[in-house]
Amino acid sequence: MKYLSWIFLLNKPLFIFAQKKIKTMQIIGIEESVYEKMLNQVEYLILRVEQLSQKSKDNSLFEWLDCQQVCSILKITPKTLHTIRQSGKIGFSQINRKVYYKSADIKKLLLPQIKKK
Repeated sequence: MKYLSWIFLLNKPLFIFAQKKIKTMQIIGIEESVYEKMLNQVEYLILRVEQLSQKSKDNSLFEWLDCQQVCSILKITPKTLHTIRQSGKIGFSQINRKVYYKSADIKKLLLPQIKKK
């Protein structure tokens, strides 16, 4: 059975974490200035993560597509996609039995077809 431990500061919960087989609650007091510094650091981390997340959303080079998505974009069958992959015309990554393709590689594969039109 898991019991929750809480850290309180002026009757406000600060952290919750799970511990096994502990039946008593621990109360840890910290100074208000330390608490404020911790809050400022957490707010800074949240802001930084949001900035980095936005940056990666803008850069579509890191989008990964699965086989079904690539087949629908290229309008080909999974067998044809497998043949293209085996010929080395397109890069891929495999996790367990699932194959993923970078959207940038798909765009490179489509560029010659777009230029012909």
